[in-house]
Amino acid sequence: MVNSQLQRLNARHYTLAVRMRDDYERKLTEIVEACLRGGEHAAPDLELTVFAILQMIVAIADWYAPAGPLTIAEIAEIAAFYADLAEKMVAPTRSPAERRVSGAADVSPATPPIF
Repeated sequence: MVNSQLQRLNARHYTLAVRMRDDYERKLTEIVEACLRGGEHAAPDLELTVFAILQMIVAIADWYAPAGPLTIAEIAEIAAFYADLAEKMVAPTRSPAERRVSGAADVSPATPPIF
């Protein structure tokens, strides 16, 4: 459920939907934070990265239809593509040796995803 759809809900369902949304957003933030905390991955902006991944997840509701034209294999292929994009948003950092060879400072800039 996206924010633009929340206004259509009655008060009880609105409260429940916001609670569920906040919960999965918090869980995804914790996952991305854990990746970054290990030092092996980097993202230019935590909130923006989490938002982008959430947008991909929410977008599924726009194209998925149980009786639609996609087969299970095609849906699995799209899901794998989304997972690959999300993983690339939290880019692996270069090793310290690679940073020394290139002469770059010992920081880990993220590689922006290629769309």
